[in-house]
Amino acid sequence: MASVTFPPALGGDGSTVTDDTNATTGLANGGHRARFVPSLGQAVAVMSGAVSQAGASAGAAAASQSAAAASAASAVNAPGTSATSTSSLVVGTGSKSLTVQTGKAFVVGQPVMIADSANPSLNWMAGNITAYTSGTGALVVDAVWIRGSGTIASWVVSLSAPANPAAVSRAGDTMTGALNWATTTTVASAATVDLSTTTNTVNVTGTVTITSLGTVAAGAHRLVTFAGALTLTHNATSLILPGSANILTAAGDSAEFLSLGSGNWKCTAYLPAVGQIATQAEAQAGTATNRIMTPLAVAQAVQYQQSPMVLYNLGII
Repeated sequence: MASVTFPPALGGDGSTVTDDTNATTGLANGGHRARFVPSLGQAVAVMSGAVSQAGASAGAAAASQSAAAASAASAVNAPGTSATSTSSLVVGTGSKSLTVQTGKAFVVGQPVMIADSANPSLNWMAGNITAYTSGTGALVVDAVWIRGSGTIASWVVSLSAPANPAAVSRAGDTMTGALNWATTTTVASAATVDLSTTTNTVNVTGTVTITSLGTVAAGAHRLVTFAGALTLTHNATSLILPGSANILTAAGDSAEFLSLGSGNWKCTAYLPAVGQIATQAEAQAGTATNRIMTPLAVAQAVQYQQSPMVLYNLGII
């Protein structure tokens, strides 16, 4: 037996119809003459009630969405310890003045972070609040930690961990103690010795000619010691060497390299190993590009290369 009940919750009258011969609810044996048309009316009433309730639910959902949006806006504009600002500021240390929402709960001494709303992990400043005027939204922060650079005009201000005044700022500062480098990295010589993967001090083994030192941010320094004889190939752009000439290293020689960025390096100092004094033959031949030249060796080289008249004018003979 099948039956249908028309629930009052959806607009029905609570009645039930069945497909049997029940004298009260059945549609069989002529029962449809008395009950079929009323049941159709109840079906229409229930469907109308269902549509009405669906519309009401949709309206409630829209109202909830509007309430959520209003709550989000209130979170920014109501008193609290987070805010936004469109003040144009240059990323850097020192006093930073900006305008945020009024009525915030900021107080002097609170540590806050001022972060770029578009790139909060790349550009930010952190420090303690030195002044806040609730009525105008004027906020002043003494930034002691920073990251990134540039002028930005869209900020998010929020509480942060306390700024440590003893920490060294990324944007220049004076250390009161030593900065100890990590242990020396040893790498094998190759056409490209990638100094981007090493520590500040590097030991190069092998005898393969070096033409490149990899790509590191401009300003990086590396102190390199050579374990054997190899050739450093001069390049006027990518590997600038003293005297604009190739250098033949010897075991124990060391050099300091400065990154110019974009894969370009400059050797700012080259120190031959102790005892690596140029011989007279090396001095005269001009092959001692990585050797210490004694005054005697210099005089001998000049004497070998110049005419007697030039040597006489120089006071050598």
